[in-house]
Order: sequence, then C-alpha cells, then structure tokens
Amino acid sequence: MKHTVTKLLSLVIFLWMMAGCGGDDSGRPNGSGEISFRPQFANEMGNGRTLDLSDAVSILITVNHNDGSPTEYSTSEIALYQLNGEFISQKISLPVGAYRLTEFLVLDEDNNIIYVAPEEGSLQAQNVSDPLPIEFVISVDDILDLEVEVLSTDNLGLEDFGLVGFDLSKVDLFRFYVNVSEKGKLEELLSAELVVNAESYSFHQNLAPIANNSVVIKEGFLSYTILVTKDGYHDYSITLSREELNHYESTPLTVELELDLWLPGEDYVDPRDGEVYKTVQIGDQVWMAENLRAITFNDGVAINNVTDDTSWESLTTAAYSWYDNNEESNKTPHGALYNWYTVESGKLCPVGWRVPADDDWLALRSYVGSELAGRKLKDDGTDYWGADNNGTNETGFAAVPSGSRENGVFGDFGQYAYFWSTWSDHPTTRHRWELRKTQSIFPGPFNISRDDGYSVRCMLD
Repeated sequence: MKHTVTKLLSLVIFLWMMAGCGGDDSGRPNGSGEISFRPQFANEMGNGRTLDLSDAVSILITVNHNDGSPTEYSTSEIALYQLNGEFISQKISLPVGAYRLTEFLVLDEDNNIIYVAPEEGSLQAQNVSDPLPIEFVISVDDILDLEVEVLSTDNLGLEDFGLVGFDLSKVDLFRFYVNVSEKGKLEELLSAELVVNAESYSFHQNLAPIANNSVVIKEGFLSYTILVTKDGYHDYSITLSREELNHYESTPLTVELELDLWLPGEDYVDPRDGEVYKTVQIGDQVWMAENLRAITFNDGVAINNVTDDTSWESLTTAAYSWYDNNEESNKTPHGALYNWYTVESGKLCPVGWRVPADDDWLALRSYVGSELAGRKLKDDGTDYWGADNNGTNETGFAAVPSGSRENGVFGDFGQYAYFWSTWSDHPTTRHRWELRKTQSIFPGPFNISRDDGYSVRCMLD
C-alpha cells in the first residue's frame, strides 16, 4: 500500500509539472528555452542497485556556457521525479545559446551521491557512450529532454569517475544577488568581475546586469570577502559575515563603483599594454610627454615589426621598428618608429587620444612662441641631445632626438626629433614636424613618404 500511494503521488506531481509546462509561457524569460535531465541508470554488469523513489531524490548539476563561462546553475541541486520506474528532473530555464553540462551527480534522501556521470578520460567513461561534458543548444521556446548516463558509486573510487578532489557528499551552497552601478547612477546597472574569498576558498564570476547577478557559493565559512572590479573604476571590496549575507538572498547587494578619474598632468596607463606615459597640459592641449611605444592598435590587432631595410622600404601596410632594431636600448624613452600606414589607421593612439594634425602642431608652436618653440619643447640636460643642447623643457614636452627610418635606413639619432602629422591632402606625400639639436625653432610641416618611420606623440582627443 505504501508503494502504491508513493507511486500515485509521483504520478500526480509529474502530471502537474507537465501541465504547467504545456500552458502559459509568460513566466519564461524572453529568448529562452527549457531543459530537463533524464538520468539513464546503467546496470553495471548486473551489480547496479534497484531504485525506488527513496533512492534518487535530486541531482546536482553544473551547466556552463560553451565558452567555459558560468551560468547560474553551478553545483545546483535540482529535484528528481519518478514515474513508472523512469526518472526526470525538474525543468530549468536557460537563455538561448550553446551550453556544456560539466557535472551530474545523483543524490539520495541523505544527500549521499549514489550515481555519477563519469567525465571524459576517466576510467568509467569507457562504460558510457556519452561522458561529460555533454554539449547542448537551447533555442527560443525549446523544451529539451537531455539523457545522461550515470553509473553506481558502489565499490568505486573518486578517480574512477574523474572526480579526483571531490568529496562524495553534497556540497552545501547558498545564493545571494549583486547589483553593480556607477556611483550616483543606481538605475544604470553595469557588468563587472566578482571574486569571493573565504580562507582558502576562492570563487570567480563575470557579473552581468540582471541576467547574471545571481551568485551561488559554498557554505561553511564565518565571513566572505567580496571584491568587485571593472576597468575604468576603483575596486570595491567588502567583508560580510555569513549572517549578513542572508539579507542579500532576496534583496541584491548594491555595489556603487567610483570612476577612476584621470587628470591631465598625471601619468596615463595605456589599457592595451600597461605602458605608463607622463602627460602635460600646454595651453588647452593635453599631450603625452613621451613617444608612443605601442606595438598593437587600440583594437588589439598586432602591428608588424619589420627589421629588414629592404622590406621596410617596400611596405604598403602598417609597421613599426625600434631604432637600430634595438628594443632594449631604445624602447624607452625613444619609443617606436612608425610608418604612415600605421598612423593612417586611426587606431594607433589609445582610445580617447589621437595623432596630432598640422593645426594641432601650429597651435602648439603658436602658444609656446614660434621663435623659441623648439628650445622650449626639447628635453633639457645632456642625456639625449648632448653637450651643446639648448633645450630648456619649459613646457614639459620633453622631446628627445629619436631619429628616423627613411628608405629602410636608420639615421639622425641624437640629432633630430621627428613627429608624424595626420595631414593627408596629398595623394603620395605626408607631413612631419621636427626639432633640431642646435636650433631653437620648431619647423614644419615637411612633405615625406609613406614608408618613412617617425615618432608619434599622442594628444588627448
């Protein structure tokens, strides 16, 4: 009688679930589908246990995006139902996309792991046709029923399933929510990086507004340190007790990030490579006070480093070189020498900065004073320009004589500072501006060839 009542109850629960899924879809997120998991219990050469409802009551799953990033289902417990000897899990909803099932454990009513889906490469993976990870795709309004082969844990060790380091017991987890915004703009949620630390435990997650602001982490610690980071903002860190985190299981923890404001005159860090540049404001212009050293465009595409003289002279594509092909000696402070194709891309300076045009150089020369502009813009001392240097560096521009590469040949090092200008009205020539060792003027512009190599000074856009 007890088993009959139990089976009848299972049937009622199952039919109720099926009816709920077949009706109004209004509760389903936009652009999503549903999936349930159907464990297939292998007999294991006659030694598999006979199951009834008291044996398998839930599954523990981990579902990742196909690129490896986590979903909200990370070691998540899902109810398991039985109907006439067949098992099927509670349905879960996932946004449209490609996924990988990377963990699948069957638990009994005491939270013991009684069946496991083996991982690819493990000893027991040979006994199933489709070991983990299992890839699947969710389409709009899709209802997917995924079969997963599982093997009994009787007389087997962790390593047999590829679970080295796992304890065959339920991992206790809890959930809390995080909303990230810019300080003073609570209504505009941001994506960010989250790290949760507790003693030796560490958990990482990419937070996204609304869609991925649910965080599921391990129980068992008195307190947790939460670190939220985002490029362009100051880091946010807070330590909360487990009891304090209870509050955020239903109401999100609100994190307000402060902008990491950069001011003219402060060092500027190029986000693409971490190179640090001095900056200076001259009049209403803001300049880098060092020659550019970037070897990728600001979209991450690499610039070709060409060392051969003949190859350089015949180039029709973007390229750079270090003077004399000696990066160790000349990268700092002289920077790279770029050909016109690199400058022409519009992506050489960091985002928010640009290569100056003739009008910018003219404005700089006018502000400094045309007759002594060169003197005021050149670095002072004898380190770079030599003993007869007349530079005063009154402006802080700190120009150094980094030379050039013309017709593929390096020259004028220690004598001239050459800078590209973005003037491009002529079909075959381009412009440069220059500073000369013993002269106080700042002459330019000069017509030059596209394959010439000169320094670049970026200015704030």
